[in-house]
Amino acid sequence: MLSIRSSKEQLNALLFDVVRESQDGFSIFDQDHMLIFCNDRFAGHFGLSVEQTEGLTFTEILRKSYLSGDGLYIENGDIEGFITKVSMDFEDVSFKAFEHLTVDGSWIRVSRFINSDGFIFLYSTDITNFKNTESQLRLALSDVEKLASTDLLTGISNRRHFFELAEIEFERSRRYEHRLSLLALDIDYFKRINDNYGHRTGDQVLLALTECCRKLLRSSDIFSRQGGEEFLILLPETELVDASLLAERIRQAVSELRVSYGDDVISLTTSIGLSELSDNTETLDQLMNHADKALYRAKEAGRNRSEIWF
Repeated sequence: MLSIRSSKEQLNALLFDVVRESQDGFSIFDQDHMLIFCNDRFAGHFGLSVEQTEGLTFTEILRKSYLSGDGLYIENGDIEGFITKVSMDFEDVSFKAFEHLTVDGSWIRVSRFINSDGFIFLYSTDITNFKNTESQLRLALSDVEKLASTDLLTGISNRRHFFELAEIEFERSRRYEHRLSLLALDIDYFKRINDNYGHRTGDQVLLALTECCRKLLRSSDIFSRQGGEEFLILLPETELVDASLLAERIRQAVSELRVSYGDDVISLTTSIGLSELSDNTETLDQLMNHADKALYRAKEAGRNRSEIWF
């Protein structure tokens, strides 16, 4: 029968074998931060062998890992700056962890624990699968957010996203008394295009108009398809006279568009209504209503024209 002491010795030997053969990294540093033990996996996480880490401090291991060309990946090449940051992060904290990319594209997480005697235990593990999954989730979330804010046909802001952005810009312009104008666009006789050539051709017309407008707009302008053939363009820092000039450029450019349908060539025009933020404009809905009324006036006056709400 084994004695308690011999059982502990066997248990210690067994634990040592487990740590040595583990797929995770284990290391122990003394009170002077000198490595006194590490397994193959720990050294391997830094692109080194156990022999290459013997007698080194953790910061020296980081430096040697980077210089080996097979260990840590430092984007800007500033290994000393990275070491300083890691040292500061670990200072005076009993438990701390950091994640880092390696040259081969894998990710490691290193956790540190200090016991009451001042010995430092470092544990490293491969988290590549987790990071890849995290990246995929971020991309999926980005796609979902884009779908929620984008008109699926034209790729510009949809109605919901327009209101989110426009409300912010409207309130900012009112608060700081900045200029703000709005264009409401509508393709003339669009129903006839759909009826005569089909909805796919109608979609091509919508795409042609969208691209035409995009070329004339600034990155700060908020361009949105409201539905069907209706579009809105919010123009921050723009007074009515400049908005009117832009409306005419858009109207002229759209009138020059041609969309092919078999042997036929489809031409199109647009009517545009303009409104401007004034002292009497209290809400975004009011600004939009004014632009809609000006658009209706443009339609009544014969289409293919722009009208200003007064």
